[in-house]
Amino acid sequence: MYIIEPLESHDRKNFDCGEEIFNRYLRERAAQDIRRKLNRVFVLREENSEKIFGYYTLAATTIEARKLSADRAKHLPAYPLPAALLGKLAVDKARQGRGIGKLLLANAVRRVQRLEKEMGIHVLVVDPFVDRLAKFYVSVGFRQFLPERRLFLFMDNLEK
Repeated sequence: MYIIEPLESHDRKNFDCGEEIFNRYLRERAAQDIRRKLNRVFVLREENSEKIFGYYTLAATTIEARKLSADRAKHLPAYPLPAALLGKLAVDKARQGRGIGKLLLANAVRRVQRLEKEMGIHVLVVDPFVDRLAKFYVSVGFRQFLPERRLFLFMDNLEK
């Protein structure tokens, strides 16, 4: 049975998703970012283990309406819109291809939906970092606007 919980004293040093940017972040920066209140890191582990098999990060951010589609932007104010940022999502190589990425994403979406009930959040933003992650996000409904790598999922589309 898998458990998804905030990062604390879990075994971070043996995590390997095949992408050094994600491995290094978990080992070297995640705890600092949590202490500095820059984001939150959530890890997936098995019930009787501290070994991390996947993780994601969530933070608050803003997005300019003009970076969204024209049909959306015309109904929105010119000032920055509140958003949630799914900064990183990674699955250990030993568990890839088993649906853990979708499980982590679904957990992140549920967290954002709960937050949205308490405060304004217009869109969930992701920074895919690598092409295969961009393809994954697009396959589950994220959209890209303008020539930047960021992808967006509107709160009113999260149920889908």
